[in-house]
Amino acid sequence: MIARHGCQRRWVPVLLLAVLLALAGTACAPRQRPTMDAAKAMVDQFMQDRAEGRVQNAQARLTPAARAAFDAQSGPALDLEGLDDEVRFYFQSASSPGVGRYLFVFRVHRVAREAPHAAYWDETIQVLWQGGEYRVDGAALASGREASVGEDLMVRVRSAQGEEFAFGFGDLPDEFSPQGAPDDLAFGVGKEGYVLLSFSPAGDRLAFVTWGTHGFLGAAAMPQGEPRGIDLHFEGVTVDVEWAPDGQRLVAVVDEPTGNQALMLYSVFPPERLALGLRELFPPEQYSLSDPRWQQPGRLTFIVRAAEGGAAAREGAWQLDMGTGTVSRTGP
Repeated sequence: MIARHGCQRRWVPVLLLAVLLALAGTACAPRQRPTMDAAKAMVDQFMQDRAEGRVQNAQARLTPAARAAFDAQSGPALDLEGLDDEVRFYFQSASSPGVGRYLFVFRVHRVAREAPHAAYWDETIQVLWQGGEYRVDGAALASGREASVGEDLMVRVRSAQGEEFAFGFGDLPDEFSPQGAPDDLAFGVGKEGYVLLSFSPAGDRLAFVTWGTHGFLGAAAMPQGEPRGIDLHFEGVTVDVEWAPDGQRLVAVVDEPTGNQALMLYSVFPPERLALGLRELFPPEQYSLSDPRWQQPGRLTFIVRAAEGGAAAREGAWQLDMGTGTVSRTGP
């Protein structure tokens, strides 16, 4: 019994030393600190969840103060996908008014499909480092511009200060020479109505599409620029446009006379169709291309589907690197 008690007494200093060493190790371990990059990664995912309708995921990132901001009738919508239109968001700026507190400004764009309408606005999202994690702690809206087509077929651009700009079919040419055609070869511009309106990411340009026998793609500089033609699609019409993040280029999804869809890429000012080999690689008689998305100003992803006569082996997700002109598969 005495020997056993002595053994226990000898273990006490050893245990105390082990505890002290463990505490010292914990004290020396680097603590996680809030950073702008980590906060930006969280808020990017928060915006993506909103744009893709993952409302529960977005809601889980909110503090009570932020919930009140998103629940307010005049506040931002948590479910951007619920707008039932095409929604895109673009990062504008970031700042840090205090340690563990960050402000991010995003520009949100909305493009209506059924009735030609486009709008953009700015959202300031406040992020707080709280309890070892980043949480959205507030949100505020700032008005931008909206564009719509009236019953008189006039396109009107408005801001919070009132109407800024308007143009109609009388401001468009009656004939236009398609990109790549001889200057003396022109066709009538379709003036039956408008297909879509779409602001550039910065909101300083408005792309528009008309329909008729030959669909007309054009753009106007904001706030009071003259509308100018980009291209005329012979017996076709643009059904979608995607602006590059830098606002210097756009890609048009064109309904071809073949019944398939083609992608056409343009520089906007001055207008120029960029010949990057997509029509040669995916002839519109054999393939339909859709869902273009800019991953960055010089990289574009899209989906290929084989039509009659097309090789099914080419179906799937592809990527165009505009810097090198290379086209490569990215997925099935």
